[in-house]
Amino acid sequence: MKRLIIVCVVAGLAWSGHWFWSAHQLRQQTEAWFEARRAAGWEARYDDLTVLGFPNRLDATFTDLTVADPAGSVRWQAPFLQVFRLIYKPEHLILVWPEDQTLTTAAGTTTVSDEGMRASLVLDEGEVLRSNLEARSLTLEMPGGVLAMTDLTAALAHIDADSYRLAFNASGPAAEDETTSGFSADATFTLDAPLTQDSLNGPPPQPTGISLRLAEYRIGEASLKLSGDLDLDAEGVASGTLSLQAENWRELLDAAGARGDLPTALVTPLDQSLTLVANLRGNPETLDLTLEVSEGRLSLGLIPVGRIPPLRLP
Repeated sequence: MKRLIIVCVVAGLAWSGHWFWSAHQLRQQTEAWFEARRAAGWEARYDDLTVLGFPNRLDATFTDLTVADPAGSVRWQAPFLQVFRLIYKPEHLILVWPEDQTLTTAAGTTTVSDEGMRASLVLDEGEVLRSNLEARSLTLEMPGGVLAMTDLTAALAHIDADSYRLAFNASGPAAEDETTSGFSADATFTLDAPLTQDSLNGPPPQPTGISLRLAEYRIGEASLKLSGDLDLDAEGVASGTLSLQAENWRELLDAAGARGDLPTALVTPLDQSLTLVANLRGNPETLDLTLEVSEGRLSLGLIPVGRIPPLRLP
């Protein structure tokens, strides 16, 4: 019995030493990362870093975080960020965000408000294998308007080489008339380099192609579906073909006009044009269109209908 007690005490002391050494290493690595970013011209700082979780976890809590790239094109600020990991699974991370944070880009400042937003990240020797994100609610107050979502889930998985699959699903907040809405997407994209932990240290990998299995927006009994393949050049400019299907499309058009997403003066002529197209296809309540994308320009046959902005990671 005495020998067993001694073994348990020694094992406990060894594990405690291992935990404190791991916590010390985590703190040193974190501080070194921030120092390296500052040396490279970034703004990268935090007010405090606390590491807890003894005996089986390493729970790092940052307070008053600011990270901005050297060009000042992207700036992120948050009152705190928590990163949890099991000490025996250091490449499986859980991230917890605050209820409010800000993201500033060339387009302006976006205020992010959320409830219960957290994510998991699984690495293999620094390479991203998969990641999942969830939030009970998420609201983005952007320069161009407000985007609100509920029951948000997203998943990213490494397929092979530089290919990744991304799935997304979210509901919209119920309107006054209790009309429900939602958005989902399933796509595979290729990058010019793998996603790794080191991607945070410099320019991120950029997409070179997107295969959109299905993106669907639903409101009430109406739905809008989009699928197709796009090739992206070095500047993120898209070319390819997209298929668009819409059911009960007038409901979508009326909702866009009521929200102000479309100028009132465009609603009636667009209704008339789409009615003509739908009648030619044989079903006035359904649209089935092929959209051509050439150097970012979107067209329906010979009719230009808009542009797709360059698709690049900040």
